[in-house]
Amino acid sequence: MQATGTDGGSGNFFQGFAADTAIVGEKDGNQAAKALLRQAEDYLRQELPASGTREQATRENPPPANTFSLQQSSKQMKLRVFDADICWMTKRVAVVLFACAAYAAAQDASQLVGRWRSVETSKGGIGAMYDFLADGTARFSPGAIVPFQYHVEGDRLSFFPSDGISYTLTYTDDDRMRMTVNGASEDYTRLGPVRDPQNKLLGEWTGTRDMDGQKVLVHWIFGPDSRALLMIRFLTESGSFVVQNGHLTASFGGKPGIDGPISIADGVLTINRSGGRVTRLQRY
Repeated sequence: MQATGTDGGSGNFFQGFAADTAIVGEKDGNQAAKALLRQAEDYLRQELPASGTREQATRENPPPANTFSLQQSSKQMKLRVFDADICWMTKRVAVVLFACAAYAAAQDASQLVGRWRSVETSKGGIGAMYDFLADGTARFSPGAIVPFQYHVEGDRLSFFPSDGISYTLTYTDDDRMRMTVNGASEDYTRLGPVRDPQNKLLGEWTGTRDMDGQKVLVHWIFGPDSRALLMIRFLTESGSFVVQNGHLTASFGGKPGIDGPISIADGVLTINRSGGRVTRLQRY
């Protein structure tokens, strides 16, 4: 897991994230939550621009008129047999070409299947998370993506930068954990298997928290190298995607989303979008 991003973004976001009702009071907590949600809404508008769907009309040219006048029934029969052979061969070729195209598209799409998140984020730690599924469906979530350094001593979890805020960890069992700070607690459930029986914190944990009257998904990833990644999905749009000849087209919530040629190198997906815009994502 790479902890990319700016330390400034980590620090700015952590202050907002920690500012919930139990820590600094209801007024400041609501203001912090609203500010983060507004940033997510702005990011959503940038990622899914409101553009009309262009309908393209297609028109087939009529087949050329038959200018041959066949006088003899034997010639007619031969031509019919020949036409039938050509038709059969054409259909076989079309089936093979379609199968090859479908296989190539499936191979292209298979490279994207998985979970991706923004490499670069805003100063406030706002970015995007994408899930590309094997069945061609996809999910897009604007939200917080913030890397941290963390340290555990006993049952105390500390983050850097963190302004001195630390959490108390309590495990109900191997797959359930509670994080408590200043009397406020959040419960998390492990996502995936236990990575190290001697260090229960390692791995992925998910839970929810209330932000400005709505529940959002909170996702922690704790690595063995003292690096942690916090992701919060403020909202999620469902859609679909296709990849053909190295070109990704995805739509979310009935709106155009990502459209452009792609390349994958060193675990980073680069999408060259219109207007010179480049989106860079990495797996997590």
